[in-house]
Amino acid sequence: MVRFSDFRGRLKTVEIRRSGARPLITGAQAALLALGIVVTSYQVRPTKGGLSERLELSQVDGGDLDETLSADARSALLPLALVTDEK
Repeated sequence: MVRFSDFRGRLKTVEIRRSGARPLITGAQAALLALGIVVTSYQVRPTKGGLSERLELSQVDGGDLDETLSADARSALLPLALVTDEK
């Protein structure tokens, strides 16, 4: 499950719930940084059979994401979030 939270069309937070025990943050942080986006807050907690991660995002300069960066962030995070941990 991936939930994007916006305020006035600008992406603020992303919540990702996945099965498996491998956190998404490492790959997500690299993909976002390449776009000029930083994770300003990160929370993770175990759930039944997996993890729930919450990322707060902003531009490298500390500003809010504009609509274009919000769309780019969604495009970068969604494929990472949908990958399953296979054993």
